[in-house]
Order: sequence, then C-alpha cells, then structure tokens
Amino acid sequence: MARIGSLLSERRMATVRAGESALAERIQSIFDDVDVVITPGNATGPSRIGAYQRRGGISSLLLVSQRVPFFEIWNLTGQPAASVPWALDRDGVPLSIQLVGRPSDEATLLALSAQIEAARPWGAPATAGVMTARSAARLPASGPAASHAPGWWTATAGR
Repeated sequence: MARIGSLLSERRMATVRAGESALAERIQSIFDDVDVVITPGNATGPSRIGAYQRRGGISSLLLVSQRVPFFEIWNLTGQPAASVPWALDRDGVPLSIQLVGRPSDEATLLALSAQIEAARPWGAPATAGVMTARSAARLPASGPAASHAPGWWTATAGR
C-alpha cells in the first residue's frame, strides 16, 4: 500500500489536501441543525470466514470498505463517532448503529450511547432488524430525541 501511495505525485496530493477543508466544512454543516447523526453500522452482514484469504492487502481493504461505507467520511473530516449495538438480525447476528457528533463533542455521543444501552441492553433479547422510526421512538424521552431525515437518522437535543 505504501508503494501505491508513493505513485501519487506531490501535485496530486496538494490538490487533494486543498479540498479537505471545504469537504470538512460541508460535512460539518450538517451539525448546524442536529446534534448527532445516526447511520447503520455496516452495510452488510459479517464476512464469511476465509473471504480474504489469498487476496492482497489492497483487494482485502477494498472488499472490507464496501461493508462499512458509513465510517469513512467521518474519519476524513474528524467527527467523533461510536458504534453501538442495536439489535439482532433474523439469524441472531448482532447489528449496530453509528453515532456521529460534532467535532470535539464526545460527551454527547457517550451520553446517547448510555441512553441506548439503558433502553436496549446488549445481550438482552432484541427485535430483529435495523433501526426503524418505531424502534427509534423507544429511546428514552430525556436527552437527545431521535427524528428521521432522508438517508440519515439525526438526533437533536432541545432544538
């Protein structure tokens, strides 16, 4: 992977880096209206055992990244994020959600994570499936309250 990175010119890297602040500003503008963004944890279920054997590092990385497309943008723009257990699918495989907060606002994510854990203790029987408006409504009334927005779940506290 380092060898592939060395193939990028200084000029190309400067162009990419020049766009980072505009991207971060655009993404962070989401938090003008909400305190927390909630996404699915993974796009698909777990990988099969041995799925990445005999594959190179780049191939494995690309295959794994397809399973977790909701994580990358927040890593690039610096928002704190937490994956939180949510439910079990029909086969009993754990599902998660990702909570994303404003830069340097880990406290809100930790508080919301604690509320979710209190409402849906990990290891307790859970309703199968991914987050729905009905399951989000089961979160405690105090603290951040969940509301649905197209493509994302958002949570606001007193807004």
